[in-house]
Amino acid sequence: MAENSSTELNKFVFFCLLLIQVAVSEIIFEERFEDGWRSRWVKSDWKSSEGKAGSFKHTAGQWHGDPDDKGIQTSSDAKHFAISAKIPEFTNKNRTLVLQYSVKFEQEIECGGGYIKLLSGFVNQKKFGGDTPYMYVPYSMFSTLFLLLGLYQMNEW
Repeated sequence: MAENSSTELNKFVFFCLLLIQVAVSEIIFEERFEDGWRSRWVKSDWKSSEGKAGSFKHTAGQWHGDPDDKGIQTSSDAKHFAISAKIPEFTNKNRTLVLQYSVKFEQEIECGGGYIKLLSGFVNQKKFGGDTPYMYVPYSMFSTLFLLLGLYQMNEW
């Protein structure tokens, strides 16, 4: 009986610590793609001059739980897409930084991914593209799924 109450106490303490952590956490940037999202995001001109740039559409997608819960979706195959939003300046010194996002592929892709890049404040958003440093991506190559993480530090990959 004492062992069971010790386990329950441990669970309670863990739960309390978890609540404290959530309470002191700070959300730096959150996007739900509701009204006005276009004013917060800048579509890059990357690949436009070559005719290889795709456009985004605001949609709940083909499969959804709520038709009003929308995001942005690429609108054509075999194109390049780049869009960015500025976030407030912050520091994560002595703190853990969590970068989280959701991606939903509604069709099978042979080779491609949904990239996210956390950038410095010195990026020209209209020129944002594939060579812009820092990236994290769920990626698919010939039915093999994997994660890529590329870090850029001190002007080198």
